Amino acid sequence: MKENSNFFERLMVFSDSQGFKNINEFAEFLGYSSAEKLYRLKRSPSAKPSFDIIHDISNKFEILDLRWLITGNTYNSPDSPPESRQMNEPTDTYASSKAGNIAMVPIEARTDYIRNNGNPDYISKLTISQIAKLKNGVFRAFEVEGNSMAPTLTHGDTVFAEWVEKFENVSNDHVYVIVTKTYGIIIKRIFNKIEQSGILVARSDNSTKQDYPNINIPTTDILELWHAKMYLSSDFGTQHSIWNRINELEESIRSLKGHKEF
Repeated sequence: MKENSNFFERLMVFSDSQGFKNINEFAEFLGYSSAEKLYRLKRSPSAKPSFDIIHDISNKFEILDLRWLITGNTYNSPDSPPESRQMNEPTDTYASSKAGNIAMVPIEARTDYIRNNGNPDYISKLTISQIAKLKNGVFRAFEVEGNSMAPTLTHGDTVFAEWVEKFENVSNDHVYVIVTKTYGIIIKRIFNKIEQSGILVARSDNSTKQDYPNINIPTTDILELWHAKMYLSSDFGTQHSIWNRINELEESIRSLKGHKEF
């Protein structure tokens, strides 16, 4: 996200992180009959959100940092170096690499997962799976929400990821699951800018960049960080869509040749 963002731009970043496809869908979730009161903020970047809008958003999203949404500032400056490079180790009973148990975090459990961060009793109630290839390490599975990472990941896919112990271990251009205070749980491609400015830059794979802008995440905002290792998907549409485009191209070439011969 650009440095001098306005309220609407920050709202769209948060909306994307929560899996909403567009502003109309977000407005509907807030209970609005139309998105006009939100579009007003887009048309007039200097306009201030009403108390009702702030109240409605805060009631729906307890995890959202309202100070960041309204002012663009977090409680901890993103320019400040992190106090510690060590991530908090998951405290649940399924963190043992010997057990090989992987707790599953579905879309509908995201808010509760953050609210119960570090609570072993909550984690133990999640569905548990085991993957033969994921034995030596601490792993968690997260369901993908939205299509910001398409075509790499699509809505409903499940990402299996390994706990990251230190920020120094973050690899550029790899996919991570980031559990944050401000944006909730997001799955993005990460670029490590901690040494320069104390942030991780989260990028979407979706080519529609105006809908899926970069997110600069201060390390102070990160609760957990997980390095994606594999994913489970039921989407077989990518190759099919490529062949469709090839067929359309061939049809266009035949059509051009026909016109030329005529």
